[in-house]
Amino acid sequence: MVTESPSPKPFVIPFSLLILDLFGLAVVGLGIAEQVGKVHFLPELLRFNGAGLVMMLLGVVCMLPLVLRLLKISKLAKQQENEWLKGLPEELQLKLSENIKRELRK
Repeated sequence: MVTESPSPKPFVIPFSLLILDLFGLAVVGLGIAEQVGKVHFLPELLRFNGAGLVMMLLGVVCMLPLVLRLLKISKLAKQQENEWLKGLPEELQLKLSENIKRELRK
């Protein structure tokens, strides 16, 4: 009996990371408006010099988990591609690598 190797799981980005990224983007935008446009979103008690910069930094920190997840997904995809390529006959591997090199030179 021949068993097939399990198909790889699709790469999934959690919805929570997308929401956190959108929130971070909004906070960065508000920080830019606070710093550059002098549009005040913070209450008077919380305002200080550089509040916009702090808001921008917090926004970037909120966006960081999605970027790290995308980098991890990219690394896993590359590993799966290399495993797939190693499973091919050597002659086909050489042809594919030549085609890739030719495409990269264009």
